[in-house]
Amino acid sequence: MFGRNPTSGCHIGPDRREGYRGNQGRCVARSIRVVVGCRACRQCHLPGRRRTLKFRRSTADLAERSRSSRLLRVIVALRWPAIVIGLLVVGASLTYVFAPPTGSPDSIVEFDPSDLVAAQSGSTQPMPSVLGLDRDVALTVLSDAGLGSVATTFAEKPAAGPVGLILTQSPSAAAASVDEIELTVSIPATVPSTLIGSDERTARTALEQSGAVVQLVRAVDASVPRGQVLAVDPPAGAVMPTVVTVTVADPGDALSLASVSTVMSSSFSTVSSVNVNGGALGSSVELSPSARSSAYGEYSLSRGAVALEAIAGTDDREGTGSGTITVFGDGRELTSVQVGLGQSTPIRVDLNGVMRLRIEATTTNAKDNPTVILGDAKLLGSTEGLNLIAGTR
Repeated sequence: MFGRNPTSGCHIGPDRREGYRGNQGRCVARSIRVVVGCRACRQCHLPGRRRTLKFRRSTADLAERSRSSRLLRVIVALRWPAIVIGLLVVGASLTYVFAPPTGSPDSIVEFDPSDLVAAQSGSTQPMPSVLGLDRDVALTVLSDAGLGSVATTFAEKPAAGPVGLILTQSPSAAAASVDEIELTVSIPATVPSTLIGSDERTARTALEQSGAVVQLVRAVDASVPRGQVLAVDPPAGAVMPTVVTVTVADPGDALSLASVSTVMSSSFSTVSSVNVNGGALGSSVELSPSARSSAYGEYSLSRGAVALEAIAGTDDREGTGSGTITVFGDGRELTSVQVGLGQSTPIRVDLNGVMRLRIEATTTNAKDNPTVILGDAKLLGSTEGLNLIAGTR
C-alpha cells in the first residue's frame, strides 16, 4: 500500500518518514504506531483515494478498556436493587416520623412518684441477717442494705460466751417490709449456784437457756443417785464461757479384777477367798514379793475403767512381815500403801484414761516374806467399757 507515494497530501515529507515495512509505520510527528497511513493524526489526505485507517491499540490499552467495561456492566446490573433498598429505607423513616407507634393500655407502665421516694428511703429493702455479729458490725450491715435510716432499738440479755453479739433480731432475715428494727445484744452471764446436787436434765436446761454448750462427763459413784450433778467447770459465780463441763454420777458396773487376765505377771495369782485383818474377803489377787524381787501383775484396760476399788492388806494365814503395794497407771504412780499383819486399808484409784494398769508389791526386809492381798478388788466403769476389758481375757 505504501508502494505509491503516500505523501502527496501529508504534512510530513518522504524524507522524514521512517521504518515503513509492509502496511505498518510510525508517524514521526505524533510518534504513534499506525496501520495504513496516519489516521491517528488526521493529517494525511491522499488525493484521488479515500483511505480507511485503523488504529491498533496496544495490549495495555485493550486490557484497561476491558476492565472498565466489566465494571460498567456490574454497576448497570446492580442499579435497580440499590434503588429499591434506598426507597424502603426512606419509606420506613418517613413512616416512623409521621405515624409513630402507640402502645396498648396493658403495655403502658404507670409511674408513681411515691415509689421513688420509698426506694430512696430504703424502707423496701429486705432485712439482712445480723445474728452473731458484733453490734457495730451489725449496724454497718444494715446501713449497706439501705436500712440505715430505719429506727433501730437495742435490748440486752445475759448469755454465755463473748459479749456484744446480736442474739435475736426483728424482723427476721429476708423480711420484705422493714418499718423498725429490734436487736438483742449479749452481756456476760454467770454460772448458776444451784447446779450442784441437781439432776442432769435441770442443769443442762439452765445452761443451754443461756446459750452454753454442755459437755457431760460421767463419774462412777455408787453413793449418789444416777445423773446427780457432782461438779461444774467453771464453778458457780464465774463468767459463763461458751462450753461448760458438767460431771454427773453414774453407779456404773463392776468387774472383778480376779476375772481379768494379766498381760504379764510375776509371783502373782488369784484366790476365791482370803482372810485379811480377821475379815473374810471374796475374789482377790495375791502377790508374794521377796527382798530380792518384787511381785507384780499388769492389765490392759483400753481406757474402759474409771476406778479401782479394793482392800489392801496381808493374808492372815500365810506369809510374815510387812510390805508395800503400789498401783501404776501407764507407768505413773497412782497410789502406794504400806501393808502388814493385822492391817487393812480400803483404796480407791482413779483410772480415767488409763491404758495399762500395773499392781506391784515389794518388801525390803530379807527376813520378811509377806503375802500381799488386794481383797475384793474390782474395776468400775460403764458397761461398754468393762465389756471391752472383759473381752481381753
